[in-house]
Amino acid sequence: SVYGVQVSPRAGIVYFARPDLRLRLAAGRTFRGPSLSDLYFPFDGFAVGNPLLRPEIAWSVDAGLEALLGGRLALRATAFWTDVRDLILWTPDPSFVFSPQNVGSASIRGGSVELEGTLAPGWRLRFSSTRMLATDGATGLDLPNRPRHVAGLALTRDLPRGGSITASAVHV
Repeated sequence: SVYGVQVSPRAGIVYFARPDLRLRLAAGRTFRGPSLSDLYFPFDGFAVGNPLLRPEIAWSVDAGLEALLGGRLALRATAFWTDVRDLILWTPDPSFVFSPQNVGSASIRGGSVELEGTLAPGWRLRFSSTRMLATDGATGLDLPNRPRHVAGLALTRDLPRGGSITASAVHV
């Protein structure tokens, strides 16, 4: 690799507090080199690559729980925090030509909740909601293209001979 040997350790633990309750905790380091598009995307009038990009390095921690409620309903909740150095972010210049740039440091933190249940035999409904605050470490401003809230709803029908069909909606 052009970036040398990189180690991305991750450790986690799951504690089964009761048969219907699991607690999770994990922490780790990640490494992501720029993609070929990030580095060498040819100028097309709207975007161009950046061959001077540095790889992203991040440390993260997440904690969560999963609870079964009454046998037909599952609740999952997770809190997360990530500290990123040299985050690769596509941003426009003054003439609105997008190009990837490194953000010196960034913090991404938030939480998510998911509720999934069986409505009737063969029918499942899932609701999810994620709140996130992604900020530039130097300015304290929100990172672009990172929504503070995303919510989703999905209805799934299991098919008699295997497989399933899902209809979903996402609000950003």
